[in-house]
Amino acid sequence: DWQGTRRRASDVLAETHTDGFMVLKHGAVAAARYIHQQPEDRHIVFSVSKSITAALAGVLVEQGLLDPDAPVTAWVPEAKGSAYGDCTLRHVLDMTVSIRFTEDYLDPLGDVARYRVAMGWNPPGPVTGDEGLHRFIAGLPKGDHPHGHPFHYVSPNSDMLGWIIERAAGETIAALLARHIWQPMGMAQDGCITVDRFGAPRTAGGICMSLGDLARFGEMMRGMGLYRGRRIIPETWVSDILRNGDPKAW
Repeated sequence: DWQGTRRRASDVLAETHTDGFMVLKHGAVAAARYIHQQPEDRHIVFSVSKSITAALAGVLVEQGLLDPDAPVTAWVPEAKGSAYGDCTLRHVLDMTVSIRFTEDYLDPLGDVARYRVAMGWNPPGPVTGDEGLHRFIAGLPKGDHPHGHPFHYVSPNSDMLGWIIERAAGETIAALLARHIWQPMGMAQDGCITVDRFGAPRTAGGICMSLGDLARFGEMMRGMGLYRGRRIIPETWVSDILRNGDPKAW
């Protein structure tokens, strides 16, 4: 663990309320534990959804449908006047958008509470709102510093990325993930994604998939976008993820 103490994996899994656990070695399953789920069950992967959405973006970049250096408003003009009104897709991908949003999950009156009500994950209570996910993120204000620095982890960035992807491709995220990732990889189970009441997909945290399929996705990324000899994600995009981050932004 973080203190340098060796512990039994079974003890850690129990203490952390883990539902499923899988380890791959050289692409083969070395260990698997299904604790509160079955192999066919789809489990929400929360913010791993961000990585899956960003991988899909790389496919669209290669197809010429997305330009990381283009402004967000090229695809989402509704973002004009918000934090996203003068930033680029690269800023969204790198989480370097200058935005006033605090990712505090415990504040009952904070930004995340309002965000969850807007997307339909939480019922109205101390905070209210039924504007939906897109109107919420397109109304977030800009911060006091320029885009590009510092790194600021903000989940709505990845929901904006999903909105951009759908606009660029003219298709839903579900259809795009099916065609470009699920089907060519031969995933064992269908995936699914939560949407708000208007149908906007929660690409920052709403993808659900089986444990084995999540492991397959990880193996594909470990293979620089290749899975069982088939190109899924452009190698240049995986290399960009690995090597082109700016340490100064951290």
